[in-house]
Order: sequence, then C-alpha cells, then structure tokens
Amino acid sequence: MPRHRKPRSYKSRLNVYKKHKEKLRAVVFERDGYACCYCGSTDNLTLDHIIPLVHGGNSRPENLQTLCLRCNRKKGSRDLREDPSDQANG
Repeated sequence: MPRHRKPRSYKSRLNVYKKHKEKLRAVVFERDGYACCYCGSTDNLTLDHIIPLVHGGNSRPENLQTLCLRCNRKKGSRDLREDPSDQANG
C-alpha cells in the first residue's frame, strides 16, 4: 500500500529552492531566452516563482519564470496567474 507524503512546509520548500537555485536559474533563464517574461528586458534578471512559496508554490521549472528586478519587485509575492496584466498596474 503506497504511503502518502505529508505536504512540505514553506521552510522545507525554501530550503529545496536554495539548494538547487543556480541549476534552476540556468535552466529557466535559458528557457525564457535570457529576457524578462513581462517587459522583455535583458538587464538585472531574477528568478521568480509564479505561485509564490508562501502561497504553496514549488520550485519546479514550470513554476519559475525570468523577471527583471523592476518587474519582480512590482509583482512581490502576488500570484498573477489569473491576470498577469495586473503587473503593469502594480
């Protein structure tokens, strides 16, 4: 009978992210063409969680995107999956 795993806590998800951050960064930046997914900038790029860790997100490449520092700061820990255009209004 399969055992059910307990959901990981925020702290546990954060530790996993920190451990693999550089590998994830390289994979996601390459996938996104080394440009911000919102504005297209190629300066001051950061790795962003689409669904933030504090909202139950994970650190898999499917939940990560490349954002410039300006767009990432505007987004904060908001989850913009439903209306990414809110980014411009932030």
